[in-house]
Amino acid sequence: KARRHDFSVFENQMIELISTRTARREDELRKTKEEFEKTASGLNDELNYVQKACQDIQTSFSARLQQVESSSQLATMLLNQLDRQVSKLHSDNEVLKTQTLQLTEKLEL
Repeated sequence: KARRHDFSVFENQMIELISTRTARREDELRKTKEEFEKTASGLNDELNYVQKACQDIQTSFSARLQQVESSSQLATMLLNQLDRQVSKLHSDNEVLKTQTLQLTEKLEL
């Protein structure tokens, strides 16, 4: 009976020790899980911030690109118009040269 009692006491001590260690380990795991969740939440917040910043940059870049394209089209249109005006000036200049020569010839007569 004494041995059984000793074994029973030993058994209860082992169960208590295992329960204590299990509870301690569960507490450590719970704390680790909470830390991971906080880290994941923080990383998720940072990711959202970076994604929003990228989206803002892309929107701004797209708007600026449209402005540049519009300006480029306008500049091309103005250059074409200027080319036509220069061509007309050259043509008018040739006409004036011819008329001046004709007038000079008439005056010499």
